[in-house]
Amino acid sequence: MANNSNHQSWSAGRECRRHWRTYLITCGLAVVIAVVTVISIPKKYAARLTLADESKETDLLLGMSQMQAWMKGTLKLNMGYKNIEVYSHHVTSRTFAQKMGRIKLAGLGSDYEHYLREHYRRPWWERLFISNENMDVISVIEESIKTEVSGKFGTLRIQTTAQDPVVAALLCDSVRTALERFVTGEQQKIALQLKQNYAILQSQAEQRYRDAQQRYVQYADSHNESRLALETNEEKALQNEYDKAYERYNEATLQYLRAEALVNKPAPPFAIVKNVTVLGNVHSPRFLAYLLAFLSIALITTTWVVLLRKKYLMLKGGEEA
Repeated sequence: MANNSNHQSWSAGRECRRHWRTYLITCGLAVVIAVVTVISIPKKYAARLTLADESKETDLLLGMSQMQAWMKGTLKLNMGYKNIEVYSHHVTSRTFAQKMGRIKLAGLGSDYEHYLREHYRRPWWERLFISNENMDVISVIEESIKTEVSGKFGTLRIQTTAQDPVVAALLCDSVRTALERFVTGEQQKIALQLKQNYAILQSQAEQRYRDAQQRYVQYADSHNESRLALETNEEKALQNEYDKAYERYNEATLQYLRAEALVNKPAPPFAIVKNVTVLGNVHSPRFLAYLLAFLSIALITTTWVVLLRKKYLMLKGGEEA
């Protein structure tokens, strides 16, 4: 059985080598198709920038201790929008692409969507079926914005592509600005809600503090000359309740002032680790990638055709193994 399998494997290899001219022709066609494809696809350039989460530094400025800020940074399960991965999902969403289509990049004279309809170049085979008027510009914008998240370093790399390197850089910076506005706006909404919540908590804590203070003062005044152990213990209990209520009131006040500070001056959502940089080489199309793809298709297709043809002739009895 093993010898038969080896014989069939050797026969397949020998059959493929026997049709080396066919392989040479198909690989030559693959090279020609790759060249034509790359020439037909307009060149694109890429621009990148890198952002980092700046929540810890902001928390320190707002009165948190080093330990509190560190603990908050390690517990990101309930951070909501304030998460570097959430930034990434937002930037690569279709809704964000629609917003970017409405922005006006400096020097273009129109919003980005209309600029693409007038200046975006497409391969000839796309123009045969879809006109510029029917082109899905939002999908073009969506595909031109890519992100890469580093969980280890807490950074977000944004990359934009365009057929003009200057436009790619302008788009990349506009993405950063739009993201910053989004995060700041969400931060402002949450800060306002927190301020309202902490105002209620502060008011309640203050009322409990005033009530405890009043009970303690009244009892202390009414039993000023008493030295009974029972009355002394009661006075200490009321004083202890008053001290705890005062501590809780101070904590509630600090939380309210922190929330108020965020409302009055929203914290910067992130820091720019690396500013917008245009990559030197053409980002796409890449000839080597297309060449390898078409060569692989040619080799696999030719091999299947050769072997299936051999099998067909053997079944008809026209050839022997």
